[in-house]
Amino acid sequence: MTTKAYLDDSYTMNFSATVLSCMEAGEQFHLILDKTYFYPEGGGQPTDIGSIGGIDTFDVRHHQNEIIHITNAPIKPGAKVECQVNRTVRMDYSSQHTGQHLLSAVLDKSYGAATVGFHLTKDNLTIDIDRTLTNEDYLNIERSVNSLIRENRKMLVHYPDTEDLESYSLRKTPKVRKDIRLVEIEGYDTVPCGGTHLNRTGEVGSFKIRKIDKYKSGQRISFCCAKRATDLSILEHETVTSFITKLSAPLEELPQSLDAILDRIDQMNRKLIEFEMKAIDSMAAAALEEATTIHDMPFVSFWFEDLSQNAFKALLSTVTEGTDGLIVAANFDDGSGQLIIHTGNFSSRVNAKELMKRLQSTYDLKGGGSPQRAQGGTKDIKELSRAFEAAKRILADG
Repeated sequence: MTTKAYLDDSYTMNFSATVLSCMEAGEQFHLILDKTYFYPEGGGQPTDIGSIGGIDTFDVRHHQNEIIHITNAPIKPGAKVECQVNRTVRMDYSSQHTGQHLLSAVLDKSYGAATVGFHLTKDNLTIDIDRTLTNEDYLNIERSVNSLIRENRKMLVHYPDTEDLESYSLRKTPKVRKDIRLVEIEGYDTVPCGGTHLNRTGEVGSFKIRKIDKYKSGQRISFCCAKRATDLSILEHETVTSFITKLSAPLEELPQSLDAILDRIDQMNRKLIEFEMKAIDSMAAAALEEATTIHDMPFVSFWFEDLSQNAFKALLSTVTEGTDGLIVAANFDDGSGQLIIHTGNFSSRVNAKELMKRLQSTYDLKGGGSPQRAQGGTKDIKELSRAFEAAKRILADG
């Protein structure tokens, strides 16, 4: 069985080992070493990566109480190999995982919120909690976690016997009954865990909450630590500085300046909608004036771009009131297009639903309808134009 050296040492990245076995698995090879500092994926923490004997090791897993190192090339059993854990990846994951312990501990002690999920990837870090907290709560939580970081407490590892567990104040009950490993934030929190951590909280450096989302009956907290938190702080600073420069507003007045701009945009949008609605009657009159007949049925068609959905709906309603004939109408606005086929009193001769189905067999239109009225939507203005012309052509051909 492999000695799991990573459990007691998160900092050794280069080590020597002996290959105990090498099994071919398709195009991959599964290696077992006599000892390893590679962390296998588990408990929400991703696998370490690196190299064994100069061969890339891109995945490490638990399998039937063994630790499997996965490579794309074989290594002969019995070979002595030099191994290297990717330092950047290891230290990143250890920093994020340590930060998660700090966050979960603060949530539990100060708010009675239990961590029910943990997800760490190379780009994201989240935990799920079983209750809902306020924005003010999260500001205080962020301060508390960063305070624990500044206190530079030790991160301790314990291996208690089952009978010794009662002497520990545990935040969570162990899922196993033997080989129990506890990780303690010195004097603050103790929890069962098999992941890699830093030696002291101060090594985390900084902690930032990114966003809060609703999740089931609780919330999902997205956050970051160490270099990820530093990078986020730099991005936020650059973004805020850019707004300060463009708006000529000091930092303290930036929210009010942005609110004022958004209010002006909202006012302009309302005025635009009012203008569109006032123009509906004249637009409808122009469409009806250009009406023709197809096989003794009145026929109206019109195409618009950048007409709001509300205005397009109102225009259709007004045109429908002005004719009992066929209508083919299309509008493309804000990246979305809509084709309407209205047959009204002539649905016994022209079935709008069937005509839309015929168009959908050729064009990328999503939708349906009734014999009297059908609609199809698309994100492609060219596709909308082709379907619009095809609908008119099909009606003209009878």
